[in-house]
Amino acid sequence: MYLIHILGVAQIVGLVLIILNKDKILVEWVYAGFFMNFILGCIAHLASNSGNGASAVVCLVILLVTYVQAKKARAFKKEKSAIENPNFTIGASA
Repeated sequence: MYLIHILGVAQIVGLVLIILNKDKILVEWVYAGFFMNFILGCIAHLASNSGNGASAVVCLVILLVTYVQAKKARAFKKEKSAIENPNFTIGASA
């Protein structure tokens, strides 16, 4: 019963970290935590016969879609900043 409150707080903190998107490594760990939570939730539903775990599977699919889209957005942002701010000079000697 106590685990429910801890997971609720961890999920809220995780959502805030994903929305702020400050540190890439921390966001990757948040996605990993959500992935493990949804997988274990699905297994728990199947093991306890209290449902088929469909809600956990739906959340897992949504998580994977947002993860892929976030990776694409970060790559696009990095590429765009590299185009706008080139770090080279023509004719510079080493």
